[in-house]
Amino acid sequence: MIYIDAIAYQSRFSASHTKIRLSLMLLGIVGSVLVDSAILYLVLFLFSLVSIKYLTRQSIGVLVKIMMVPLVFVLLSSVLVALTLSGERPVEAYFHLNILNMHLFVSEASFHQGLSVLNRSLSTVVQAFSISLTIPVQQVIAWMSWVRIPKAFVQLFTLTYRMIFVVAEEAQALLQAQTLRFGFTKPTAIFHTMTALGKTLFMRTFSRLDDMEIAMDLRFFNAS
Repeated sequence: MIYIDAIAYQSRFSASHTKIRLSLMLLGIVGSVLVDSAILYLVLFLFSLVSIKYLTRQSIGVLVKIMMVPLVFVLLSSVLVALTLSGERPVEAYFHLNILNMHLFVSEASFHQGLSVLNRSLSTVVQAFSISLTIPVQQVIAWMSWVRIPKAFVQLFTLTYRMIFVVAEEAQALLQAQTLRFGFTKPTAIFHTMTALGKTLFMRTFSRLDDMEIAMDLRFFNAS
């Protein structure tokens, strides 16, 4: 079981009113995508963050650590949206840098656009984590059946979820084996090690996937 799943199973009301809660959470995500309102983003962000804190009983530091990767990606994406590269010098800019006769700057319009992307993305990310951290995946699958999602998509979701464990297990085994061989002692060794491990992980994951497919065929998984 991955760490996020463990938190979801141990959260308050993990098996209570999950269909209604999941429906409202997804409605909030759709609202964040379709509606352009900074107030809505702020309300959904704060409500989702408080809900995660109360239901999971985890500290803010732990929650930030869990959401660190998508938060960094959102921040970098928002900065790139705010930056403008042009051959013409801007009339007014909050930030301006001249690079090889090209002008890199942040104008008022691009700043507000980047801020809008940041607010919307933060709201959506926190709402998505409110689902994964408070509702077990079995309840999500039950909700998909409840709303009459086609069985093919439900099975695809289940297999994709199962592959997370396969990749994590293979990656952990490879890292442990390479650590015992002192493969992370030097920067050059780390570069060569990660390149080789990426290739090996890719091949071993697909090998495990083939084994899973054979096992499913033996159990008449494709039988009608």
